[in-house]
Amino acid sequence: MDQTWCKDEIHSFTIDGQGYLLQVTTGRAFKVDDLTQAIVSLPDAMLQGDEPALSVAGFRAEEIAVALQELKETGLILRCAEREMRDVALKEKFLSLSLDGSEAKLGYLMLNVAEDCNLSCAYCYADSGKYQGSGVLMTRAVGEAALDYLFAEAQGQKRCECTFFGGEPLLNFPLIKHLVAYGKQRAAEVGMEIGFGMTTNGTLLSEEVVAFLDEHRFGILVSVDGPRETHDMTRRFRGGAGSYDQVVGGVSRLLRCKNIKLGSRSTVTPCDLDLIKIARHMSEEIGFGMFHLEPATFGPFTPGGPLVMREEEVVTYNERFAELVRFVLVRIGEGDIPGFHVLYSELNKLHRAEKRIRPCGMGTTLRVVSANGDVYACHRLVGLKEHCLGSILGKTGGGAIKRFAPTLVPEKDECSKCWARYVCGGDCPSEVMILQGDDRGYAPLRCLVRKHHLEWITWLYANLKELGQPVLERVLRVGDYDRSAQGTVQATSVPA
Repeated sequence: MDQTWCKDEIHSFTIDGQGYLLQVTTGRAFKVDDLTQAIVSLPDAMLQGDEPALSVAGFRAEEIAVALQELKETGLILRCAEREMRDVALKEKFLSLSLDGSEAKLGYLMLNVAEDCNLSCAYCYADSGKYQGSGVLMTRAVGEAALDYLFAEAQGQKRCECTFFGGEPLLNFPLIKHLVAYGKQRAAEVGMEIGFGMTTNGTLLSEEVVAFLDEHRFGILVSVDGPRETHDMTRRFRGGAGSYDQVVGGVSRLLRCKNIKLGSRSTVTPCDLDLIKIARHMSEEIGFGMFHLEPATFGPFTPGGPLVMREEEVVTYNERFAELVRFVLVRIGEGDIPGFHVLYSELNKLHRAEKRIRPCGMGTTLRVVSANGDVYACHRLVGLKEHCLGSILGKTGGGAIKRFAPTLVPEKDECSKCWARYVCGGDCPSEVMILQGDDRGYAPLRCLVRKHHLEWITWLYANLKELGQPVLERVLRVGDYDRSAQGTVQATSVPA
């Protein structure tokens, strides 16, 4: 066997003068000293021999030998032959998954029950919820056929999920009530369970609606962009009035419910990049147990839409994100765990050393049915006929519906070389498809955000480990809140 030594694939970075490493192939995160960081920056040729004569300025030979041995014991430096064998085995594991996603069963269906909206949000990718149409509500026939399609495709699974989406889905509340009853009846007939969720703008959450959602244990994701002045700049009624008061009134009703799993989503635009203020408003002032912040890096079907961030604004967003992560760590140290979902879900990936080789379940475990019965791989593609996979009308098993699965990250031209690939999974496929026609490339602004996020999540994970295992485990349990109003969209992942 080849006895030469080589470094594993490592991403090394520094925050506040402290070094951190992310082992790319395993997802393991390390907080390291200056000597360790210096050694992993050396060329492999200097690491050869069982006791290589290394020289690192400012360190004694004995210190260097100890650090080198620790790197070998942790697998950050290993025999080149061992690394090659592992990489070959990993590639074979990837190739054992079908490229068309046929190894994954549909488990989550999004129904666009209302392709219409009572708001006209400045950044809406869906043309104010109309999806380039004239405002359409789904019919009973389409909704029932969609659920029949879900049960046929999910056959053999114990549970499936249906999320009502839009537009504003509560514009079609009578259909939602009917489909919940229909779905539960069909689930009982086929021996499955079904759960329901909804993404809503929160303006139509009357007492009647909320009582129904609570009775049927919905997962609800409400779009709130921040405090009143921030929210009302971007999320207005068609007549121009802000929607904040109506939204918060509806949310207050949801917060009184016992059976609703509730979260919020804030779209962050250049109007307000104070992420700590937005996060504190979501968790402390409104009372969401879980919130998510998403930068507006992409506009309505085309780049450069209203309020979409430019590169310099993304840089500022990233700086504010770092401030927010620092704030979260302080709060955790004080015994509080703010419900910042994206942080904790990414922490769980690092902790489990998951390798994501697709970014999400788009087209595989997740599909979307439009108001007229067309099937799409992602809600971001609805209305773009070139991405339609077929129609559920007249079909019970989806025989005429084409398959689509995002390209595996090892097959993507640029992503396959990126240090963040196994956590990211290869970027947002739908955004790249809209920008470039297929999903083999990447979206530069989203990539800039993603890699910056991952460095700070690595930083958070390494620092949480220093607070002790009980604290880390509590935070990781918060990250297991993995059923939002859109359901858990599972990516294809390979265990370590």
